Amino acid sequence: MVFPRDRLSTELFHVGMKRGRMLVKGRTSKVGGGPVMDVTAEVDQPKTAYVFTGQGSQEPGMGMALYKQSAEARGIWDRANRHMLDTYDIDLLDIVRTNPKELTVYFHGKAGERIRNNYMALSKRVPNDSYMDGVKQAPLIPEISAQSISHTFRSSTGLLDATQFAQVVLAVFAMAAVTDMRAKGLVRSDAMFAGHSLGEYCALAALGDIFTLEGLLDTTFYRGLLMQSAVPRDEQGRFEFGMAAVDPSRVANGFGEDQLHLVVDAINAASPGLLEIVNYNVHGHQYVAAGTLTNLAVLRLVLDAISATGAPTAEAFSTVLAGPVGTKAVRGKATVPLRGIDVPFHSRQLLDGVSEFREALRTKFNCGTVSPDVLYRRYIPNLTAVPFEVSREYFEHVLELTGSPVMRRALDVWSDAQLEDAAEKARLAVELLVELLTFQFASPVQWIKTQDCLIHEAGVERLVEIGPSPVLCGMAAKTLQGAGPEDRQVSLLHFERDQDEIYYRHIHEEGEAAVAQAPAAASLPETPVEQPRAAPSPPVSQSSASQGAGEPIAEVPLQAFDVAHAVVAFKLKQPLGGISAQQTIKALVAGKSTLQNEIVGDLQKEFGSKMPDKPED
Repeated sequence: MVFPRDRLSTELFHVGMKRGRMLVKGRTSKVGGGPVMDVTAEVDQPKTAYVFTGQGSQEPGMGMALYKQSAEARGIWDRANRHMLDTYDIDLLDIVRTNPKELTVYFHGKAGERIRNNYMALSKRVPNDSYMDGVKQAPLIPEISAQSISHTFRSSTGLLDATQFAQVVLAVFAMAAVTDMRAKGLVRSDAMFAGHSLGEYCALAALGDIFTLEGLLDTTFYRGLLMQSAVPRDEQGRFEFGMAAVDPSRVANGFGEDQLHLVVDAINAASPGLLEIVNYNVHGHQYVAAGTLTNLAVLRLVLDAISATGAPTAEAFSTVLAGPVGTKAVRGKATVPLRGIDVPFHSRQLLDGVSEFREALRTKFNCGTVSPDVLYRRYIPNLTAVPFEVSREYFEHVLELTGSPVMRRALDVWSDAQLEDAAEKARLAVELLVELLTFQFASPVQWIKTQDCLIHEAGVERLVEIGPSPVLCGMAAKTLQGAGPEDRQVSLLHFERDQDEIYYRHIHEEGEAAVAQAPAAASLPETPVEQPRAAPSPPVSQSSASQGAGEPIAEVPLQAFDVAHAVVAFKLKQPLGGISAQQTIKALVAGKSTLQNEIVGDLQKEFGSKMPDKPED
């Protein structure tokens, strides 16, 4: 019994997870007396968005630590590997573990014949005047014919960097991670989902049963092959295209996105071929341009000229075109070529593949399980950067962006009464999804607007990135760095770097003892939270406390190099003298990707928007 003036003490402990909610157990006791009340509760996690990384974040060994630790993740990887072996004779696990530079697929026996037929069925439509409708079907891999006994895939940097394989393994990584998180009750039921480029497919697959796992693998494999075949090669098998990261803030004060567009438009007007901004990542700081190698070189030289002389765009442009340009991909004042990428992803150059990709997508959607209510305002497409909904206004917006004939036909017969019929609404949702992903293939990624939607409009408090490297966390950190002090804080967590926090393994050890003493509750989960040892408080040094009586110590300015050096040494558990400033982070960690991600994450917290792209290199 509790009387007036009794002093009470309450202790609460997070003991597990259930359907994305934190299970909390507690006890109120009299100070110096016995327990008064035991409580249990389910508490929502902070408002969360799960975001998925695109191509370029892949690395050898990705996902293999979780493969060893989690039966759920291992089940996804093994199932995916079986499908790719049975369908295409491709060992995904071997590609992830060893990153071979070549892989030969053999077409022996009945199984080999079936696999060869699967490859030959991968085709696209190409113009041909001799056909009645002006097009014919052409194989995506023309080297494979009915007479082929084998085919070899090659990549000078390893097959993990080849588009068709990178996209598949990134999708499997994402699905394995989300499956493990769901099994442990960690995924908040009303969370929002978005992905950068390929990551959009992962986001959709994670959000609901939009794809079967096998359908997701077939779609991403086909998407990668179609992208590779969407542009012509020269006689040496090379493309004339490339991509480059662009930071307008490095050109000059006041030079931003609008000025960058003026330069790109001027180059397109004067120089034949492609130049287009295809990724909008961080406002004023991070964009990606795709184009011919010549036009990318012109872009670099014009921006360098503006930076060096302060000349107006037109004057700098005239100066550059008056001299030799070349096609060599080198770093400029504000541009960095993306090595190993020779396809202009997300550019208008890929529009010819849109109709073919639409047909492929229609066969891979798990149409019977697409629920508009599950997707409603929780999924943010790359194309629109506006939360998904089935409405006339949304269809009109997609039509305005793309000119899609499918959207136009749907609007021609639109009736709001359609939305009252669940089956008809689901059909429209599938139609809209297909168009969003079809045109995403050849349209810019609107990640600046997506971040703005998540952070400012939806009020997300916790951003969890699923991918091998903290690419999107880095973008969000730069975005928040320039947002101003009035903006609220957002926790940026990367699946591998911040796994202890995502999985709630940072609970104090005394919680375990307290929970053991409290009576069991019927609603407690089967998914407990790991509770490692709490970090002890640092001791106070008596000698340093008494130092004030001596001579004052002169302050020495702290340099950025000193901070970075100390962070890297601390994470590697090495003395400062043992860390060479001449080596990259990637070289220092010797292939330990999780450690590399932790170091990059700590450096991003220290330096924010001042961090360079790909700091591990």
